Amino acid sequence: MPTTYKILPDLDLVYMRVTGAIVIEETLAILRQYLEHPDYKPNRDHLHDLSEMSIVKIDFQAVLAVQDQVVSQQTQSASSNLVVYYAPTELGQSVAKDLRSLWAPFPSVEIMIATTLDEAADMLGRNVDSLRTLVRS
Repeated sequence: MPTTYKILPDLDLVYMRVTGAIVIEETLAILRQYLEHPDYKPNRDHLHDLSEMSIVKIDFQAVLAVQDQVVSQQTQSASSNLVVYYAPTELGQSVAKDLRSLWAPFPSVEIMIATTLDEAADMLGRNVDSLRTLVRS
């Protein structure tokens, strides 16, 4: 599967990596799994790594369904999320911008785009070496 995630409680972070040809439905299925995971926390920061992505197919109905689920869970806990897309390529940046636009109506989800790991670490308030280790693993 081209999309994977890790919950890193010690960093209070969720790391999601997307690689190769990305079908958004598969990525959203992983996000749904995360939302149902026992270690799920509604206000945990996210780092979504788009550095190895090559092709994208987006089903906007699937995106809307996941938005509904995320916003519903956040409403129950009055929390917000910071999602940083690590997007060092033009394709990654384009996809990150599209996803930021899709989430724009939801103030409980803050989307930021980083083109370097140093930027991502700064945005997340995390140590850049920790993020480098994640990306290399």
